[in-house]
Amino acid sequence: MKSLLRLILLITLLPAVAAAQPDMIVEHYTKESGLPSNTVYCAQKDGDGFVWFGTWHGLCSFDGTTFTPFITRTNHRSDMPPRKVRNIIGDKNGYLWIRNTDNHLYMFNKYDETYHDIYNELKKQSRNVQVIKIQAMDNGHIMLLTRNKDVFEAYVNEEKKIEVRKIFDSRRHIDPATMKLKTNILGENSRYVYWISRSLVLNIVTKKNSAPLLGRIKDRDITCFKKKKQYLCIGTARGILYIINTANGHTDQYAFRGMQSAVSSINIIDGKVYFTTKDGLYSFARGSAPRLITSQASGITQSFTDKYNKLWLCSGRGLLICHDPKTATSQTFTMPTDSLFAEMKFRDTGANGLFILMRNGEVWRYNHQTRMVQNINRQKDFSNYTSEPHFFDIDIDANGILWLSSTSSGVYKVCFPRYNFRFMFPQMLITDNDSDNNGIRAVYQARNGDLWIGTRKGELFCMDLKTRNIKRKFGSNEIGPVYHIMEDKKGNYWFSTKGAGLIKATPDAMAPQGLRITRYTNKRGDRNSLSSNRVYYTYQDSRGRIWVCTFYGGLNLIEERGGRIIFRNKRNGFRQYPRYELYTDVRSITEDRNGRMWVGTTDGLMSFDGKFSKPSDIKFETYRESHKSGITDNDIFTMYKDHKGYIWMGIFGSGLNKIEYYDEKNRQPVLKTYMINEKQGGDVISSIVEDKSHCLWICTENGLASMKQGSSYLKSYDRFAGFPEVNIEDNTSICLHNGTILIGSRQGLLSFDPEAVRNDNDARYPTFITNFKVVNRELWDFNPPIFEGSLKYADKIVLDHDQSTFTIEFSAPYYADNSLIPYTYILDGYEDEWHNSGTNRIASYANVPPGHYKFRVKVNDNNSPERVIEIIISPPWWATWWAYTIYTLLALLALYGALRLVMYMIKMRNEVYINDRLAELKIRFFTNVSHELRTPLSLIKGPIEELKNTEKLSPTGKEYISLIDRNARKMLQLVNQILDFRKIQNGKMKMHVSYVDLNSMIEQLMQEFRMHAEERDIAFVFDKAEEHVTAWCDAEKIAIVLNNLLSNAFKYTGEGGKICIALEHDYDRHMCTIRVEDDGVGIPKSQLEVIFERFSQASNKTSDDNAYAGTGIGLSLSREYVNMHHGRIWAENIDGGKGVVFSVELPTGREHFDEKDIEVYFDDNTAGSKTADEAEAEQDTQEQKAEEPQDDLPTIMLIEDNIDMCRMLQLQLRSNKYNVFTAHDGEEGLKKIYQHHPDIIITDLMMPGMDGMELLRNVRQDFNISHIPVIVLTAKNTEEDKLTSIKSGANAFITKPFSSSHLMARINQLLEEQRIFQRKMVVQTTVESTAEAANDSYEQHLVKKDIEFVHKIHEIIEENLNSNDFNIDTIAGTIGLSRSAFFKKLKSLTGFAPVDLVKEIRLTKAARLIETTDDSITEIAYSVGFRDAGYFGKCFRKKYDMTPKEYRAEKRQAQQQ
Repeated sequence: MKSLLRLILLITLLPAVAAAQPDMIVEHYTKESGLPSNTVYCAQKDGDGFVWFGTWHGLCSFDGTTFTPFITRTNHRSDMPPRKVRNIIGDKNGYLWIRNTDNHLYMFNKYDETYHDIYNELKKQSRNVQVIKIQAMDNGHIMLLTRNKDVFEAYVNEEKKIEVRKIFDSRRHIDPATMKLKTNILGENSRYVYWISRSLVLNIVTKKNSAPLLGRIKDRDITCFKKKKQYLCIGTARGILYIINTANGHTDQYAFRGMQSAVSSINIIDGKVYFTTKDGLYSFARGSAPRLITSQASGITQSFTDKYNKLWLCSGRGLLICHDPKTATSQTFTMPTDSLFAEMKFRDTGANGLFILMRNGEVWRYNHQTRMVQNINRQKDFSNYTSEPHFFDIDIDANGILWLSSTSSGVYKVCFPRYNFRFMFPQMLITDNDSDNNGIRAVYQARNGDLWIGTRKGELFCMDLKTRNIKRKFGSNEIGPVYHIMEDKKGNYWFSTKGAGLIKATPDAMAPQGLRITRYTNKRGDRNSLSSNRVYYTYQDSRGRIWVCTFYGGLNLIEERGGRIIFRNKRNGFRQYPRYELYTDVRSITEDRNGRMWVGTTDGLMSFDGKFSKPSDIKFETYRESHKSGITDNDIFTMYKDHKGYIWMGIFGSGLNKIEYYDEKNRQPVLKTYMINEKQGGDVISSIVEDKSHCLWICTENGLASMKQGSSYLKSYDRFAGFPEVNIEDNTSICLHNGTILIGSRQGLLSFDPEAVRNDNDARYPTFITNFKVVNRELWDFNPPIFEGSLKYADKIVLDHDQSTFTIEFSAPYYADNSLIPYTYILDGYEDEWHNSGTNRIASYANVPPGHYKFRVKVNDNNSPERVIEIIISPPWWATWWAYTIYTLLALLALYGALRLVMYMIKMRNEVYINDRLAELKIRFFTNVSHELRTPLSLIKGPIEELKNTEKLSPTGKEYISLIDRNARKMLQLVNQILDFRKIQNGKMKMHVSYVDLNSMIEQLMQEFRMHAEERDIAFVFDKAEEHVTAWCDAEKIAIVLNNLLSNAFKYTGEGGKICIALEHDYDRHMCTIRVEDDGVGIPKSQLEVIFERFSQASNKTSDDNAYAGTGIGLSLSREYVNMHHGRIWAENIDGGKGVVFSVELPTGREHFDEKDIEVYFDDNTAGSKTADEAEAEQDTQEQKAEEPQDDLPTIMLIEDNIDMCRMLQLQLRSNKYNVFTAHDGEEGLKKIYQHHPDIIITDLMMPGMDGMELLRNVRQDFNISHIPVIVLTAKNTEEDKLTSIKSGANAFITKPFSSSHLMARINQLLEEQRIFQRKMVVQTTVESTAEAANDSYEQHLVKKDIEFVHKIHEIIEENLNSNDFNIDTIAGTIGLSRSAFFKKLKSLTGFAPVDLVKEIRLTKAARLIETTDDSITEIAYSVGFRDAGYFGKCFRKKYDMTPKEYRAEKRQAQQQ
């Protein structure tokens, strides 16, 4: 009881005691951090938030993370960077004014990162350019004090040029020997009031107008000057005080009786004037006499008024006096005697203390609460790097951060966190050393306002927040360690304990402490009891049902039956609960706005529809294996339902997650993830709570974050925001009714006002581009530089097309913990979505195509502005606008040209089409007419030939008949030309090439025109070559060409003229030329080519008779014929214009012809010619004579008296795979026929000795060789010769010249007919049936004896078929043939040797028996004459490709079908 009273007393006396936390956070930066040097003279924070340091090596900037030195010249317009930077002052335009220890002055333009030495500007104004002091003026300009004590004003004008104007000229006030001022200077001009003390304290005040302010001051011996708001305070050596109101120019003069001492300092505090003389510190109010406050304040050299209106006075005797006007008390401190600086610096941080830089480099901190001074040089945070560092400068920025510049230890940053976080009831924590038992584990505020607190040690407190007294307390052995507290709708309290089961506390005034306690635990053997004693959470849903979350026992539902509590769980009622002991460790449960229940377990998320009638109907859904749900780690630490009904979850390793909605179709939740900075343990969220402004507060393992409603930015709070280093417990954060948030932790119960914390830390952070690298090179490192200047203020970067890979670095100046600042960026025009890069400050892009882009970056919060820089990637020259303009012009020109060409082509095509159609119509007309004329011409020619051959006519009649016959032939020739022209057009003309004697051809043609030449008295001569000219050509077509040329020559040559045909041969070129020359009127030069076109006629006829007008086809057809011969034809006029020469040039060889388009014809002349290949072949022929014939090739007997023809045919036949034997007359041929018994005989008719006709009769009359087919070759082409040969037994009649392909085709045809006949002979058995079938040409030429011979052989074989000893060779003697003759004749007629023929007939009969009888295979084999059934089966299989049994089965199956 005593301990309880003692605890209540302590809680009452200390309602809200802050835990011991550091009052300032010190961070130290040295060269290792990026500073150029550890000797730092000064620090200055500019308007953009960057801190600038003046170091021994030069200037550098700092953004909270990175130091950027400016000690090298990267811009060609810059002067050399200064070293040993002693002072940095920023003007109103953001330019930095720098003084170094060498007293040189520079202006640094941070917008283009250039230095400007002020030497040239100063030397125009001053005799001395050494600047010993710089100071900011109240109008934003810079005041300069030179070594000769001249004072200047410096600034950058609107044209960005530096201007220096003199304010004070010291020439009359300076001692030239010492360069010191003779007196203190107080003066004014039209713009300023200036004060310069002999100790070089400067103060320049900008006047509101040009009216004088110092007019009433008569004393010139001014000893002190002070500006306080709009007042100028002036003290004189005679003790007189002047107070000047700069607003209206009013001056008050104060002179006190008995006070004649010089005034050393003057200040105005709360309407009172405080001044010092050698006698001490005085104060007075308007209308009252001065009062001495302290006599110690004598010899004051410097004064300062802090934010608490305390007056600080520095005396020359080494004393520091602090006077508090509110308490009218004074303190005196002894200052160090050594001196490093001329004056001290005061930096007031308000509640965090007053910092004073002493003259010896020490920094004192005055604590306003304790009224004590502390030397921070000796503190641990400052002496870790070096013992008792000394400082050059001290500065406090607009954010209250103190910057200390040391002489050799770098820079110290001092932050003062705002302590809005405090621990409530700190004495509730048991202060033992067992940290595992310390901490707050459950926090809950009841509906009546009471605060329930459960500790890890097992104690439970109920606090009255109004009186801050303990209403109830349960010891560690009464309830157990409470992990969660819930109040149901009836006012009952449910305490979830770890290991002690579930406690129900019902309000009962009669019970101890006003609560009736009921404990529910797990009872072995009782299925209706609680499933586990480790209860973590209790929840009552919208339907009043109470759910209990346990570890090891899963989820429980409380049911009340007959006044008894029953727990439904996986062992009792939850039939569809997950199996395999999963989802048994349940941390929390909540209900969304749609009535769906969400359960957080260590195995992941589980849910079910809250609308059910009985527990067995609950369908539990789990998402452990689901990737679509977005749950990357399955351990759910905490769950919270906000005011809109959305569920927020803390998932281990996955940060903060929000259930956006439940997807009914896919039956799974749709989650959105919010990541918190990893530095604050953002991947493990232990508790979530919502304040009165609907801002979420998220507790991590060791940090805190907030997220405003409707935002996705999570603001983190660390030690710089005053958040203590604590370990937060699971599900222990609540928002009290008054809006205060409580968080349970191992260190105690943390409380804070969310509005105050949020407002104190709600700042805007502008983002700047700090670096830009192209292919890992600085922009200024290119030649020429891509960009010169500061990227922080750049608006545009222009890159070439090969500079499209770049890296952009950015930063927001922030000096608490820059690693907590998240960024987001996008390159507009290149990508569509923002990159949420976290704390990463680098954006990289590779191979960005040419174009205009905007890079946008900002701090990823709700307030910070966006930084935009335009990035232009220029296209290559061939892709620029002017290149595309040229391309467009060229394309238009090309299009125009193409259109013109197309139009021209269309026009030409139309013309060609029209001409072709006209020509086609003409040709078609001529063709149709020609076809119609051929029949009448044939009817004319036939009777004329009969008249000439059979009728006796008079000489005149014969002449008429000859004239009719000659003109009919001529007309037929013209008709044939027209038809040939049509064939050429259709590509159906085929050439009949033979070896032609051109001399003979021309002489024959001349005979036809001889009579015409004599009638017209035209000299018609032939200029022959020395030798006969022969060539491979189509004789008929060349004759037509020459006939056309001669016809034209006679047509256009007058009577008495001359026509000459010349034939030349060029042996080297293998070419021959035929010229037809006349002495007519000639052809116009323009028509020399036209005349060879279709239907074209020259206009040079000598006769006007239209009967001589041509069709316009002759020369065109001639050119086509010559082209088919790969030659050329042309016309040219004879010199002098008398006559025309037509020339035809033809190749003499055969190589230029395409074998597919020609047929080669042979005759005696052809045989007499030998090409190079044939000459070589002739040699081969001689060698082949000794070769033995091949048995598998057909044999041909060739009989020809012309040796060359014989050799040529022999080559042709052998190349087509024939055995060839030759003879040169009939007698020799007949002998060789008996000798070789060939398959075919080829013979000429006209031969010496026995001619071909006699040879044919001998063959057909001799039974041994009568069956051999005979082909007759002859130059005789009359019908009588052909008829005689056929009657004598010739199988074919071919006239010379002939086509070799025709000859080969006829030979193959006869051989095929012979094979067909042989197959018939094998299967046919009667003469009658054979005779009936003898309808092919080969059988027609067989004599009846040959057919009877085959029939007799069949009969003999049939009669002796079953005789095993039958020998067919004995038949030869009975027939009257020798054995060899019999063998050859039988094989020729049947295709089989005698033995093979017997076997073939036996197998044929056996197959017939197998098919038609049921005899066994062996019986059939013996019946057809086979001695061995096995041999029979082998022979049968070889013939029919199957065994006899298979053959029978196949035939029987076919008959059944």
